[in-house]
Amino acid sequence: MFSFRWNNCFYLLWLINCLNFTGLRADRIVGVGKSVTNLEHHSEISSDSQCVYPKNAIYFIIHQLCPVADPLCIIDIPFDNEILFDRIRCSTASYNENNSVELLSPSEMFKRIDIHLQNKGLPLCMISAFYAPNCYFSFQMSPHLNALPRMFPHLEVVAVDASESSRLYTRYGVIGTPTVILWINGLPAFRMDEAPFSLQSFKKFVERRTDLEAIRSVNVTDEDHFGPLLCHYKAATIDWLFLASLGSMLLSICYFLYISKLVKTALIAAHRYLLRRFGRLFL
Repeated sequence: MFSFRWNNCFYLLWLINCLNFTGLRADRIVGVGKSVTNLEHHSEISSDSQCVYPKNAIYFIIHQLCPVADPLCIIDIPFDNEILFDRIRCSTASYNENNSVELLSPSEMFKRIDIHLQNKGLPLCMISAFYAPNCYFSFQMSPHLNALPRMFPHLEVVAVDASESSRLYTRYGVIGTPTVILWINGLPAFRMDEAPFSLQSFKKFVERRTDLEAIRSVNVTDEDHFGPLLCHYKAATIDWLFLASLGSMLLSICYFLYISKLVKTALIAAHRYLLRRFGRLFL
């Protein structure tokens, strides 16, 4: 073990001396003035390119072994291993102090998704709520969704009226309203199934699926009932659609009971029993 360590040290010193001998100095900047065409893999080098050498050999080795990375992308393994395997990295987004819900039309939503699909930088996280203005459940969800951006300033929150386009139903499986989906770089990652849609259920969903942490002091206020997302629901005195569906269901049950052999057998047996028991009263 001792000789092995010393061999590594000698090899490192020899490499440093070799690199210093080649003249890697900070003030040596070689400009490429003409195009080079005699290289095997590079047919042409731009005349504006420059080769900037490091200050000394030890910096060169350090940067090769430990390249500079964006601090937002650094993960402290093994303490942040949940981010790699269990949760989405969304905390790299910018902090928006005045974060609020964006109301988008279906066409604007498709454009936003295309922009996120073309992203090649840090991850873009977005949570979308597909709603219907006259839906009772969307009406209940709206104030809680309006408070969500204040709880997660790093998260992009949008609301889309699903009743304006049928493409949402076939393209993203929006089969009912409200439907809440978490997106990562323009791709749907998770669908929220926690019901009812309250601020606490939103908080649990986001914290379980991403690395974001909620601001605990945020609550639903009176202003959240008046926008940005505003759904109107007027309860009717008589719900005729409900009565029609109930009548149709009762008629279907009666019909299937009428044609059922088991029900016919039971009716015949009951009829015979009544005749034997009470038949004399009618004679």
